[in-house]
Amino acid sequence: MTQAQANAQLATDLFALLAAAGVRDVVVSPGARSAPLAFAADATRGLCCHVTLDERVGAFFALGLARGTGLPTVFLCTSGSAGAHALPAVLEARHSRVPLLVVTADRPEELQDCGAAQTISQAQLLAPQATTFLLEAVGPETPAVHLRTRVAQVLDATRFPDAGPVHLNVRLREPLFEASLAATTSTLAPLEIWRDEASPSPSLVREVAARLSGQRGVIVVGPHAPDATLGASVHRLADRLGWPVVAEPGSQARYGHDGPTLISAAGAILRSRRAAAHLAPRVVLRFGAAPTNKHVGAWLARYASGRILAVDPAGTIRDPEHAAAVVVAAPAARLCEALCAAQLAAAPSAWLARWQALETQARRLLDDAAATGFWEGSVAQLAAEHVPLSAAVHLGNSTPVRDAELFAPRHAPRRVVLTSRGTSGIDGGIATVCGEARGLHQPVVAVLGDLALLHDVSGLLAARRLGGDIAVIVIDNGGGGIFRSLPLAEAGAAFERYCLTPTSYDIAGLARVAELAYARCTDAKALVDALEHLPRPCVIHAVVDGAASHEARSRVLASIEATLERALEHYSESVNEHEHEEHSHDP
Repeated sequence: MTQAQANAQLATDLFALLAAAGVRDVVVSPGARSAPLAFAADATRGLCCHVTLDERVGAFFALGLARGTGLPTVFLCTSGSAGAHALPAVLEARHSRVPLLVVTADRPEELQDCGAAQTISQAQLLAPQATTFLLEAVGPETPAVHLRTRVAQVLDATRFPDAGPVHLNVRLREPLFEASLAATTSTLAPLEIWRDEASPSPSLVREVAARLSGQRGVIVVGPHAPDATLGASVHRLADRLGWPVVAEPGSQARYGHDGPTLISAAGAILRSRRAAAHLAPRVVLRFGAAPTNKHVGAWLARYASGRILAVDPAGTIRDPEHAAAVVVAAPAARLCEALCAAQLAAAPSAWLARWQALETQARRLLDDAAATGFWEGSVAQLAAEHVPLSAAVHLGNSTPVRDAELFAPRHAPRRVVLTSRGTSGIDGGIATVCGEARGLHQPVVAVLGDLALLHDVSGLLAARRLGGDIAVIVIDNGGGGIFRSLPLAEAGAAFERYCLTPTSYDIAGLARVAELAYARCTDAKALVDALEHLPRPCVIHAVVDGAASHEARSRVLASIEATLERALEHYSESVNEHEHEEHSHDP
C-alpha cells in the first residue's frame, strides 16, 4: 500500500464510520492537506457536503446545521491557521451545547517545529474549548482498526456528558493523492456506545439480552474496583446463560467463586492453538478493564472481534484490542441482576462442558507445580490460601498479579482483591496499600516484587506513621523477573544491567529502619507462619531463585499447552475455524 492509498483508506474509513454512526452533514473549507478527507466525504453514501471558502463562515454554518438537526455536524478544513478561524464557532458550540465536530488536516510529526510552511502546533489548537483527539495516517503500515475506537470516542464526546464541540486533528503525510487511485471502500463496522438515562433501563437490558440469549458465549471479567456484589452477580448470570466466566484475581469474580462457571486457568488454556479455536465464542460479555493476561487478550482479538459487549459504568472505551462491537454504559452488578430477571435462553450444555474439561486438566497441572518447591508460583498459591480471612489482598504489577491468576487455587477464599492496573506501574505500591487499608477499614496484605519495594522506600518508611494495617510480602527474585520471559533476555550482560537490574539492598535493614516487623522466608512453612503470626505492619521477605522460578513457570505452561494439544487432536480445527468465519459478522 502506498502512502497515498493509506491516506485514502483512512479518510474513507473515517467518513464511512461517521456516516454509519448518524452524521449527515459535512461542511468543507477547501485546502490541499485536507483534500483526501474532502474527497472521501464527498464519496460517502449518506453524507451531504457543503462548501464554504471562508473557514469562519464554514464553522458557523456547521454550528447552525448541528443546532437545527440536533446531530453532530462536521466542519473540515486544512492545516495551519485555517482551524483557528473555527474558534468563535467552537466557543458558541461549547456554551450553547451544540454537537460540532471540527476536523483539521495536519502535517506529520517530522514537519513539526522545524519551519515547515503552513505548519503550526495543532494538537491543542482549540483546547480547552473543545475536547481534542488525534488521528494519524503517517505511514502505509498504520493500522486502521483503531479508527473504530477513535470515531466512537469522538462522537460520544460531542454528546456526553453534555453536547458540545470536539476537535479531531488528522495528520497526513505526502504524497497526499494519486490520480490513478482506485476507489476505496470501508469494511469497518462502527463501534456503538449504548447509553440511556436509567442505568440500566428496561430497553437497554432487552437489547443486551437479545445479543446473549441462546448463544455460545463467555463472560470475561478484567480488573475491577472493589464491589462485594459483582462476583456473585456475574456467576449468577453465567449460570442462567450456561456460560463460562474467565475472571482474573483483581476482577472480584475469582476468589471465593469455586462454582461450575469459573474458569481459573484461561490464561494457560488459551496458549494452546487448538484450545483457543475449540473455545471460539459467538458473543462475549466483558466487564472491567482489559484482561491482564496477553493470551486472553489475543484470543478475544482473534476469535471474538466484533462480538464483544464491553460494559463500563461511564461508557469509557477500554478495549486495546479494538475488538468490541458495543460499549454498554451501565453499572456491572446492576446490569447482571437485570439480565438475570430477563428472558434468557441458555447455551447448549456441551458449551460449558468444553471449558470445564480443559479447566480440569490445566488446573491440576498448575496446582501440582505450585505445590512443588518454593518459588514464585508457590508464593502466589500460599498467599491466596493463607492470608487471614479478615484481610484484603493487593497484587503488585509484573509477576505477582500474573502468578496469582495462574497459581491461586480455585478454592481460594472470597475476599477483596486490589490491583493498580490503571497504568500498571510499580511505583507507590506501599503507600497505595496503606491508603487502601485505611479506606477499606480492614487489613491489606500486599504481594510485591523486590523492585516495587525499592521504588517506594519512602512509602515503607511512612507506613507506620500512616497507620495502615498492612503486611507486605516481598518476592525477592533478584530483580525484574518478568523480563526473563521476553526476547530481551537474550541480550546477555546488557539484559542483566538494564532490565533485570539485580539489587543488593538489605530489605531486613529497611524494615528495621521503618520500625516494621520482619521475617525472612525460604520455604512454605516459614511464609505461612509469618502470615499467621507476624504482627502488622510487617515485611515478609520471600526469597526465591528468579531463574528457577522462570523455568518452573515456563515448564508447567508448556506442559499444559502440550497436554491440551494432544487432548484436542481428534477435534477438527477446520470445523472451529469454519464456525468462526461463518459467524464473523453475527451481532
